[in-house]
Order: sequence, then structure tokens, then C-alpha cells
Amino acid sequence: MGVNNGKGACAYATYMIGSGEMVKRVGSVRLVVYASSSSAVLSLLLALIHSPAALAAQPAQIYWLSLLNASFCTVIPMLMIMIAINRIGSPLVAQASILGPVSTIFMGWAVLSEPITWLQISGMGLVMGAMWLLVRNDTPVKKPPD
Repeated sequence: MGVNNGKGACAYATYMIGSGEMVKRVGSVRLVVYASSSSAVLSLLLALIHSPAALAAQPAQIYWLSLLNASFCTVIPMLMIMIAINRIGSPLVAQASILGPVSTIFMGWAVLSEPITWLQISGMGLVMGAMWLLVRNDTPVKKPPD
């Protein structure tokens, strides 16, 4: 795992923690609309700054595939995550979301014959250990009988 991957993981963790409070304030659907809209506007702005001619010169299929990709790979999963945060809370959603990267490591090994390095195993152990601590400390404390 490179330095950039660690920064992305920290940014995503911050997003997951902060989104729990935001979902309570503005609602899951509205938060997805805000996040998706700001992401789209910033992406278009960056594309216009980088190469405005290339943005307008794409075939129609590229625009349709981009729309499908944005819908099915970004907006709908983000909406589902926000609804889950609204229903069960951000700590449980964060715990469940750890299954994705862990399963990706093993699926890459099983399907694509990618090697699994000790660095990956160490990082996975660190993340799973942190999640275990979170779950263990999140259990309600029982009061002794009076």
C-alpha cells in the first residue's frame, strides 16, 4: 500500500464518520445529491481547465457510458451507503464496508493470480484489528442491579 492509498483511506474514513452526522441533518438522498453534484461540477471544471477541446470531441458512446458509470458505479452505491448510515449508523456501515477491500485482496489472488504481500496482510490485519476494537468498545455497558 503506497502513501497515496493511505491518504485515500484516511479521507474515506473521515467522510464515513462525518457523513453520519450530515445524514441526520440533511437526509440521505439530499446528501447524495449534494455530494454527487459537487463531484460532477468539480470534475467538469478540471476537465475544462485541463483540455476543453477534448471534452467536447468525444463520441456519443463515451458520454452514454460515462452517464451509466456515474449512475451505477457512483450515485446508486453512494445512495445505498447513505441510506444504510441513516438506518444503522456510520460505525456499523464503516465496519461492513471493510469487507470490500479485504475480499478484493483475496479475489485478486484467486481469480487473477495476483500475489498477496506481507504488507497487504499487515495492513488488512491493522484495519481488521481496529474494527474489532471499535466493535468491542461499542457494546453497551450493563449497569449492575440495584
